[in-house]
Amino acid sequence: MQTIKPKEQLLDLSAYLIIDLGRLIRRHFDTKMAGLGLTRAEWYLISYLCFIEGSTQQEIADALDMAKGGITKLISTLEEKGLLKREAHNTNGRATKRVFLTTNGRKIAKKIDAESDIEVALITSSLNKKEQDSLNEMLHRVRNDLITRIEIEQ
Repeated sequence: MQTIKPKEQLLDLSAYLIIDLGRLIRRHFDTKMAGLGLTRAEWYLISYLCFIEGSTQQEIADALDMAKGGITKLISTLEEKGLLKREAHNTNGRATKRVFLTTNGRKIAKKIDAESDIEVALITSSLNKKEQDSLNEMLHRVRNDLITRIEIEQ
């Protein structure tokens, strides 16, 4: 059966490269994080909380593109491991639970963050500083444009 397009053209598609790079980076990080005894979902959630601690479960689910039930189970698992805790907060008269790192969670988060810095430096080491800055700027532009398009469509 003949394909619609030659496979050689696949690597010429920016969207494919972006998606595949994400896949490769996640797979690479999975290997590095396995030493900490964490699954991809676990290290990704802890990483997220390094930047936005105190998020609600819904905010986390939205940010990590997971169903609320899945994120609830993931948070429960990390609570059982002693890495996260949920704290009740009153927001606009409604009780919500916000998610925080525990002392042990912070220790793991610092290890993830340090390893991440090393790996990101290695991943981008073929680019000089100016190229890295340009890449970041272009990726931000593409991301912001896509966010705007999605918001308009909704």
